[in-house]
Amino acid sequence: MVMPFYRMRVGKYEYLRIIGGENVSRIPVLFMPAYNRMYNAAVRYNWRTWLISAGFLYARNRNISKSDVPKLPNGSILFIDSGAFQFVDGKYPFTPREYLNIVLTISSLSNASITIFATMDVLPSSVELRRAQRDTVVNTLQIMYEAEKNGIDLSRMPLVAVVHGDTYEDFMEHYDMYRQSGIRIRYLAMGNLRKDEPKDNGAPKFREAVLRACIELKKRGVKWVHLFGPRKGVLEHSVCCADSFDTTTFFQPLVRHGRVYVFHDGRSTYLFSPYRSVSLDRKIEITVYNFIQYTQHLAKLRSQCSGKNIDTK
Repeated sequence: MVMPFYRMRVGKYEYLRIIGGENVSRIPVLFMPAYNRMYNAAVRYNWRTWLISAGFLYARNRNISKSDVPKLPNGSILFIDSGAFQFVDGKYPFTPREYLNIVLTISSLSNASITIFATMDVLPSSVELRRAQRDTVVNTLQIMYEAEKNGIDLSRMPLVAVVHGDTYEDFMEHYDMYRQSGIRIRYLAMGNLRKDEPKDNGAPKFREAVLRACIELKKRGVKWVHLFGPRKGVLEHSVCCADSFDTTTFFQPLVRHGRVYVFHDGRSTYLFSPYRSVSLDRKIEITVYNFIQYTQHLAKLRSQCSGKNIDTK
């Protein structure tokens, strides 16, 4: 039986084995949002992998303090995202140097045993795709320069490159931009994966593009591939290759419309609570519980991937 990731004991730098190592073919790692009610609900289940948006915290309080960052349980792995989705014009309110300082502040205040962080990617929805890809690579180079200048060891706090695209060719072209700039990528995230609309006729092609790109990236030496905000179709289609994901998309119906996520007998749906008196805290707790059940479903799907093209490591 595969032990759920959130119950594992994680030692210092254990991510070298768990994220991008021997266990990667068995466990799809879920990074749960470490915010207020969602954090309070998940921590009851001894959760250990968390996602925090630097842009979200910065927008609320430019001088991020310990009141803004939850103190994570011992042994936690923290993934810090730049929060690109908040800056629709593609312009960050902070420079790469300031972003690096924000990451260090959040990591220090969070009590995380391990911190990884995404580069300052620019969403294609804000500017033309190729420009978004180029600007993301430039931001990555600047972050690496600032880290080297300030003596920050990125082998101990890995920087995660982000690729964007609509097709397999787009994703790989973005990866090639990094390589041509002299950036060696070991940790990578595929961003803006919410395009997989259920009623979109192009959804199957997009899912296949994500999977093909994930497989090819592994062949080219990427150790760990994260999916940013994937819908269920993309996530399940790529479960044999992707190593981790986050819940941004899954929590939107709850946050926007109060619908509770329910997973039962291999099927999932969103339901309005039949009881008006049910508090938001209770709805979040139910959603978190059911989502944990869904991750176990993904683990089962992953366990059936042997010999299918999971990893090429």
